[in-house]
Amino acid sequence: MGSDLIGFHTNDYTQHFLKSVKCTTGFECRHNIIYAQDRIVKADAFPIGIDFDKFHDACGLPVINLQKLKIQKHIADKKMVFSIDRLDYSKGLLERLNGIELFLELHTEWHERVIFNLVVVPSRDTISRYKEMKIEIEATVGRINGKYSNLAWRPVIYQYKSLKFNELVALYNMSDVGLITPLRDGMNLVAKEYIACQKDNNGMLILSEMAGASSELNEALIINPTDKNEMADAIFNALEMGDDEKKYRIQKMQNRLKKYNIFTWANDFFNQANTIVKEQYIMKVKYINSLILQNIQEKYKDANNRVLFLDYDGTLVPFTNNPENATIDIPTFDLIKLLCDDEKNTVVIISGREKEFLETIFGNLKITLVAEHGYFIKIPGQKWMNELELDFMWKVSVLPILIGYEDRCNGSFVEIKHASLAWHYRDVETEFANVRLAELKDELIGIIGNKENLIITEGHKVLEIKNKGYDKGQTVKKILNTLEPDFIIAMGDDNTDEDIFKVLPVSAVSIKVGSEPSFSKYNLRSQKDVWSFLKSINYIK
Repeated sequence: MGSDLIGFHTNDYTQHFLKSVKCTTGFECRHNIIYAQDRIVKADAFPIGIDFDKFHDACGLPVINLQKLKIQKHIADKKMVFSIDRLDYSKGLLERLNGIELFLELHTEWHERVIFNLVVVPSRDTISRYKEMKIEIEATVGRINGKYSNLAWRPVIYQYKSLKFNELVALYNMSDVGLITPLRDGMNLVAKEYIACQKDNNGMLILSEMAGASSELNEALIINPTDKNEMADAIFNALEMGDDEKKYRIQKMQNRLKKYNIFTWANDFFNQANTIVKEQYIMKVKYINSLILQNIQEKYKDANNRVLFLDYDGTLVPFTNNPENATIDIPTFDLIKLLCDDEKNTVVIISGREKEFLETIFGNLKITLVAEHGYFIKIPGQKWMNELELDFMWKVSVLPILIGYEDRCNGSFVEIKHASLAWHYRDVETEFANVRLAELKDELIGIIGNKENLIITEGHKVLEIKNKGYDKGQTVKKILNTLEPDFIIAMGDDNTDEDIFKVLPVSAVSIKVGSEPSFSKYNLRSQKDVWSFLKSINYIK
């Protein structure tokens, strides 16, 4: 978390990290951005590439052709399955040999027609466990060869050595099958190098689903590396696969590796690092001091057509465990009334609350009310309006899920609004709430993920599901278009208030309540400071 940018091989790893951050720190994470105490940090997937052209172009070099001639003398007209990995228990070498043995047992028609070339690169062989593994691998190779070989054919060629670049490229290029099946691997560049070396598109890759590369090379035959039956079937299918299908699969993977090679990867990393630093500057916390306050007061005084956008929960009133108890106190209400009575002011309360709640509190004031994040709006002297026609049938499938999590997570509760559903967990122990929240989000994404008209939003200790097509930002833009003010103040504490801050003109005074990084210009340290700030500008005449 001391970094500006954190890179992982795959998106899965990124999401696991973000979940860990939420559970251990309580920091909010949205769209791969972590909102730490006073800065933002980005975590993202950067699947490391290879120098594709180096491997691909090398296949036609004279020195590689000489190596290929040497190999051809040994394999003659047989098919070759090639496998290379360093000596390590995570590489699944024994499991690979078990899969090869089962293939030979099941497919006797391939006896004397295929060679398995297993290259194990020396690594840590001074460590006793690695020594034992090497002995076990050699014993398994011996058993397989003893069982199936004859004077003219040895099924497994085992080499315990490192290969030079020319040897490696020649073997990649000549092998009919690349068998890369680690039990767990962050990326595995061998798989990418093998694909790059299929210049004539004649080989096929069998790849472990536990290798990070499998998310990019999904045209390969993806297998469970611990399932020897699956491995044996994949070897058979790769050997029997037609040339047209192999060519189609290989070209798809090669195109992908060309576009995101090692140079693209490096540039992507640096570009995103620069971008996040710029984003940090935009969202840096800048508390209102006496000089800033004086400047705001002067602009307020000189303006004739002011608009004040004020959030409710966490801004005008402090949070409570039960939202129904978050009622406005008399001093704050009186201050809002004074602001409303000023003919130069248009005061807008813009909240996620239901319209009935806002009407009860502010109904007698000359004030504009926006409920449910912009779904409803009420202009002074008019009735509540809604210009959207939305389908709410999604509630039928989503509500039972939320109620289930209400039952499973003591202290949480479901709020049923007209246009949305919300799951509140303010009164739940933080670590337990984070676990349940992650589970709930995964379950909801599984249900509504393919519905383009729905979104999941997160606020302070609340998760809400609503239709797309409206938010606080869009509502603010509509209001500003009708009023054309010469001075704007917007105050809010929530993620949903960021939508407001993003759409405001540069001249606007946007204030985030709290110490989180924000698109706002300024921050107030806590909700308690809101009353003092509003009072200070109200008495400027």
